[in-house]
Amino acid sequence: PAVVRAVHRALKDYDGSVLVFLPGRAEIERVAAQLHSVQSEAVFVAPLFGAMDMRDQAKAVAPPAPGQRKIVLATSIAQTSITIDGVRVVIDTGLSREPVFEPAHAITRLETVRVSQATADQRAGRAGRTEPGIAIRLWHEGQTRSLRPHDVPEILRTDLSRFYLDALAWGARNPSDLPLLDAPPPGALAEARKRLQTLGLCDEKLGLTTQGASVRAIALPVALAASVSCAQTREDATLRALVGLCVTDIAPRSREIDLDAILRDLLGARSGHHRNDGHLIAQAKRIATNLDLPGKAQIKVLAASAGPALLDAYPDRVAKRRGAEPGTFLMANGRAAQLAEDHPLASEAFLVVADLTGRAAAPRITAAAAITEAQIRERLGHIITEVSAINEKPDGGGLEGFEETRLGALILSRRPLTINPGPALTAALGDNVRRKGIGVLPFTDEHRRLISRMQWLHVNADAETWPDMSDETLAAEAEAWLAPYLVGKTTLKALTGQELTSALLMRVGASRTHEIDRLAPSSIPLPTGRNARLSYDASDQPPKLSVRVQELFGLKTHPAINNGKTPIVVEVLSPAQRPIQTTLDLAGFWSGSWADVRRDMRGRYPRHEWPQDPANATPTARAKTRK
Repeated sequence: PAVVRAVHRALKDYDGSVLVFLPGRAEIERVAAQLHSVQSEAVFVAPLFGAMDMRDQAKAVAPPAPGQRKIVLATSIAQTSITIDGVRVVIDTGLSREPVFEPAHAITRLETVRVSQATADQRAGRAGRTEPGIAIRLWHEGQTRSLRPHDVPEILRTDLSRFYLDALAWGARNPSDLPLLDAPPPGALAEARKRLQTLGLCDEKLGLTTQGASVRAIALPVALAASVSCAQTREDATLRALVGLCVTDIAPRSREIDLDAILRDLLGARSGHHRNDGHLIAQAKRIATNLDLPGKAQIKVLAASAGPALLDAYPDRVAKRRGAEPGTFLMANGRAAQLAEDHPLASEAFLVVADLTGRAAAPRITAAAAITEAQIRERLGHIITEVSAINEKPDGGGLEGFEETRLGALILSRRPLTINPGPALTAALGDNVRRKGIGVLPFTDEHRRLISRMQWLHVNADAETWPDMSDETLAAEAEAWLAPYLVGKTTLKALTGQELTSALLMRVGASRTHEIDRLAPSSIPLPTGRNARLSYDASDQPPKLSVRVQELFGLKTHPAINNGKTPIVVEVLSPAQRPIQTTLDLAGFWSGSWADVRRDMRGRYPRHEWPQDPANATPTARAKTRK
């Protein structure tokens, strides 16, 4: 509504054509619909965004006819690369839609963000290209100072697979060593390396494979180009290239989610709104012709299907419908995805997802194709695994075992497994811990405290000597450190407390177990003779001792662990067990703020000792004897 009001004002108050900056196609179409009433022989509305047909783009860019005014509704495409004649008024929403790469899921999503100050200035300048103009910003002037100064460089927010592939071809096996203006993010580089290896484009030593070299010559995103490189004939390559072009060129500007439907429209199997995209077929044929393959670059319309081609591009995005309800899917990479329940694809058992949008736990699928389990097994058999799984029955009545066929996080099939003691069961129990986490083990509080002490040594003493005892690492390596104690067991609950203790200590070796008590003791002796427990709550902080102040009397030096290198945190408690001081310098406390504490506490707790010189007083765990 604010944009529409600003356009009406511009048409009334100023001369010349109007250029409106909007974040994306959806906003452009909504504004265009609301401006329908202003269109006439003297004024026409012209959308302009990158996925439009070139002829429609040309209409938006061309000078208006004499006596005519134009309202151009544009994305950032009109910001730098295109000059639109006749524009004297710019209306800027201050928003743009930018690609943001999520390395954890290898997905690029579009996010609507505030523009930078530099972009806002650049947009305003479009009003003054040929004559003085007016720029109208739809935000408060004071907000301009809060905008980031410049756009985030693309290398910091995009998929780096193509960049990594080029770097390997140049001989740079560690692209982060290249003298770039902005260093590429380590997470995005790691995901790019993983994807190139998964697609077979480079080997474990980061040497470019023959397939990787061929992919560089295919003008498609790396994953889709890798699919084309898997073709055995030019006919197959033509179809795969066309599928890739549908994903990159048609799907982003189409309301259709089903890539097979888009493909049928494009090939003329039924009438559709892709009749102007015939040049993509010729482009697909050129891609196939340039490959050293037998046959002709042609397409059999009746056999055209996007699913098999996408399997080779996005094996991690194979999605299986969850339960009987349509529209909810789980992908092989472990991420959920959703479709509208009434969409034809929502009831399919399996999909290959080409694109998603949204940041929530279950993003929305915007491009996909149906696939069968038989096609998945045929094309991705090399990454499908057989796993034995042992689970507790839902009713708690014991164990049930399964042999599962998996593709990443997806269970393709499950068969009952007879539970008998032996190597298979031992491995399955260990795998159960790895998958579900160490919470399934019958740990006691004493085990948890031992783990905390060992993890503290890993972080603070010597990471090479003391192994990582984090929950994630213990779960990931469970099959190694638990295996000797799982022999003969049919359930994890059968592990005894002593067996779990021995298993944990085995990670450091028998020769070093006594060092745990010496360097990171579970308790320390107090002047009263009592042993007080230490709390290792955070591995990056010293342990804490919480004790009543009367039990610390006579202690002149601050207690420490780790060969005296690490002073512990002493939480000094009142007789009512309430904290009155936290210190890393007990001697300093005695000689400093103790006087104030004593003055306050002796009135509250007169039955307890409050000496003037606690460093030389007699410790006690009791109150004064009643007279």
